[in-house]
Amino acid sequence: MRLSATARCIWWIPRWLNRFAYGLMDILQRESIPEMAALDGIDIATASGDLKTGILGEQRLRLYRRVSLVPYAERKPTGRLATRADTLADSLKGLSWIRCENYNATADDLAAYGLDKPSATVTSPPTPRRPIPQPDSGTVDSNTQSSDLTTANPQEQTFVLEIGGFTDGGYYARIQGSTMVYLIDSSLAQSLFNATYDSLRPTDVCLLDWDTVTSFDVTLDGQTYVFERSVKDVTGADGAVTQENIFLMNGTEVDSDLVNAVLDTIYGMASTGTTDETPGAAEIAFTFHRSTDTFTDISLTFYRLNSATCIAGFNGETGLTVARADVVSLTEAVNAILLQ
Repeated sequence: MRLSATARCIWWIPRWLNRFAYGLMDILQRESIPEMAALDGIDIATASGDLKTGILGEQRLRLYRRVSLVPYAERKPTGRLATRADTLADSLKGLSWIRCENYNATADDLAAYGLDKPSATVTSPPTPRRPIPQPDSGTVDSNTQSSDLTTANPQEQTFVLEIGGFTDGGYYARIQGSTMVYLIDSSLAQSLFNATYDSLRPTDVCLLDWDTVTSFDVTLDGQTYVFERSVKDVTGADGAVTQENIFLMNGTEVDSDLVNAVLDTIYGMASTGTTDETPGAAEIAFTFHRSTDTFTDISLTFYRLNSATCIAGFNGETGLTVARADVVSLTEAVNAILLQ
């Protein structure tokens, strides 16, 4: 059947309209966000004048000392190592524009979006590379600042993000100096507003890789006990000989399950906060000897602060607090071995 000219026009109208279904904000080219392969630290300035520098970097540095004492670039945190600082860093590295609100904002427009005086200005400088600790150093200087680090990749650029007011669907934001205004995720913006050392500090007390620990000393009530990891031959019912991992205390075999319970208790401990108070008497102390090239001897000491709190000292650095009930549980786990 041959369609009339009018019918042919009507049939083509929907297809013609579909070509104009997108608005200008849908088809314009958005600015690209620089790739942030690693975030060693960001600076956050707020409208109230508060300036927080080095957010992320210092938290990670403190975590490294309690984990494996190697730079973040050498070890990607996973599982327990994925701290709140890493979560925020990953969110910021994954930053994307929800949509473009204005491609040529005027000064009045910026004021309407809250970008004339941003709620927060986030600066991500080029990522410096921390020097790898050498075997003869044995420590990482907690006072290391950006000026002490090696030069960043010259191809990386400083990225400055300004965050304005809230609207349905997100927060207004722009790259500093740009006339293009976007929306970004509300949860990310809130995380940046609220980012502080305390909110991002790692809560884990000691995350040593126990596979690297060949022996450790425990000092309790003035007595020191030496635990060594060893193996022994076990002959099965079929006569086959296999090797079994065991622990020796002062040269005598002890229940490996009880020793592992001590290590599990340490691994599971979480700090309750920080303090500048001077530690009291040591309640229990550990020295771990490791089969590593660096940081072969690691000390962990729990000091009395008050009836409810202890201070954890890791490799001579104190500041984290832990519940005294957790330290009591740890002491009881050690006593379970001594009372065998």
